[in-house]
Amino acid sequence: MELTVVLPVYNEQSCIADTVSALQSALAPVYGRGFELVAVDDGSQDNTGALLRGMDGVRVLTHPQNLGKGQAVKTGVQAALGQYIFFTDADLAYPPSAILEGVALLEGGAGVVAGRRVSDGVPVSAVRRALSSGFTALTRCLGLCVADTQCGFKGFRRPAAALFDRLRITGYAFDVEFLYLAQKYGFRICELPVRLNRAVRPSKVNPLTDSARMAADLARIKYYDLTGKYNIK
Repeated sequence: MELTVVLPVYNEQSCIADTVSALQSALAPVYGRGFELVAVDDGSQDNTGALLRGMDGVRVLTHPQNLGKGQAVKTGVQAALGQYIFFTDADLAYPPSAILEGVALLEGGAGVVAGRRVSDGVPVSAVRRALSSGFTALTRCLGLCVADTQCGFKGFRRPAAALFDRLRITGYAFDVEFLYLAQKYGFRICELPVRLNRAVRPSKVNPLTDSARMAADLARIKYYDLTGKYNIK
């Protein structure tokens, strides 16, 4: 298996069929049977799970309850068979062509590809922009030099998948934890500008509670590192 695309999914019945169709249409002509879609239903309370199980060419993993995006991605990555592994948002905020561009970077020697959002005129709320900028500034305190840590598009070679065994953050800050460990263990991180596919839906992030939780998660990442929790034995 050459390529795995992981989709963390939670209550996406309105768009999941279009997302799967778009990914299959873009990737099948290039990879044939050499790619897989792994959808992780993270305790959806709508019809998302049933829709996924009725789709051809999708391997569906299910959490009985909502465990968080970080855990959903981790579950998918740990089950992935591909030599190159990507995860992207279930609402297909980024075009499938970005995966092909990301694979080219990995084939060129990158260890990890991190998406960097380019709005290209697509409206993004002031709240989302402020949250993203503020959070990125905080990541600098960890010594992590990635422009857009919270972009929902990332890919990596199979060796980097082993880092997910060390992840402890289950919420939105899992991206930072993964990138932090990738940098710590010498994987070359290459940033890829990715155009927002369409108008971004209202953020599911609560500006008060989730922002505070994410900031606390950054402190935990540093603590875990200082206390040897990330050491590979």
